[in-house]
Amino acid sequence: MKFILIVILVLFKNIQAGPAFIACEVACSNMCAPFAVLGLPGLVAYMACMTPCTALCVGTCFSSTTTILTVKENLYFLNDIENIKAGDYVATLNSQNEKIITKVLRNFEEKGNFHFIAITTEKSHQIEVTPDHGLIVFDKTSDKLNLLKAKDLKLGDELIVSGNLLKINRIEHTIRREKWTLETTEGTVLANEIYVSTICTEDLDQSLPLELVMNEWKQNHKNLIKN
Repeated sequence: MKFILIVILVLFKNIQAGPAFIACEVACSNMCAPFAVLGLPGLVAYMACMTPCTALCVGTCFSSTTTILTVKENLYFLNDIENIKAGDYVATLNSQNEKIITKVLRNFEEKGNFHFIAITTEKSHQIEVTPDHGLIVFDKTSDKLNLLKAKDLKLGDELIVSGNLLKINRIEHTIRREKWTLETTEGTVLANEIYVSTICTEDLDQSLPLELVMNEWKQNHKNLIKN
């Protein structure tokens, strides 16, 4: 009974955050429920799962113009982000630039008026993300991939598009009336054919190579990913 009351309080304290945030927290609670055994150990395990999960509830980053390369019965097809749901399988890339499959942890929509940065490549591929969304960029100096916030990108930066490096030739700002949270077990996805992260946070350490950032992200969210 005490455990149930604590769960209710955790959800109730964020009631002012809006329906999308509450829905995300409810989904987190359902996802972490297997850890909920009676007694103190159960509570500790539950909160260890809930803390990183609910931290991601604020990271709604993609616009409704986004399409995701989805996988079903070994077939790949483009799917509008609004049709993607938790448990679906989508495509991303590994460190060898090879296509792999990752599982969707969650996908939530929030209504309002939101600032997006529209990034267009030299071959007209475009993606719209919120300013703090992490974009995967090739660093010529270190010959490595880095994770930069969309608001810190500049013309000439190179993104991975359909396995190739393409330069950014236009950066614009726009307002949309909805935004989407999409999280995967790999922390990355192919969106509009562009290799991007599903990480959106003000605390993103842009000084570290992509591999280190993603390893740290997976370590911090291991309970969520395993579940």
